[in-house]
Amino acid sequence: MLTYSATGEVSAGVGQFRLYNDTLAAWTIRSVRATVGVAPTGGPLIVDVHLNEVTIFSTQTNRPTVAAGATTSGKITSMNVTAVPIGGYITVDVDVVGTTLKGSNLVVQVVVA
Repeated sequence: MLTYSATGEVSAGVGQFRLYNDTLAAWTIRSVRATVGVAPTGGPLIVDVHLNEVTIFSTQTNRPTVAAGATTSGKITSMNVTAVPIGGYITVDVDVVGTTLKGSNLVVQVVVA
């Protein structure tokens, strides 16, 4: 399981931290989940996972979405791209935050096999 986390209030932006596949085998992404400690209000919090700068959710409505007032997106398994080659890297973007309360203490889990 690959885990990305940010403490405090969540801000929209492009992921700056890269997690490289430096193993000797390709990975397959099995699922993604976004969770917050403090729920967004006034709107959802939406994250996107990128592989080598390209979204794994070609169908953008499948991105992990934490609904207003909720604390998790639930387990998302509807990625369009799942193969992470040796040397490839994953980043996490925050595309949308709540409009009244943005949400806080974000954790994004990417399960690979």
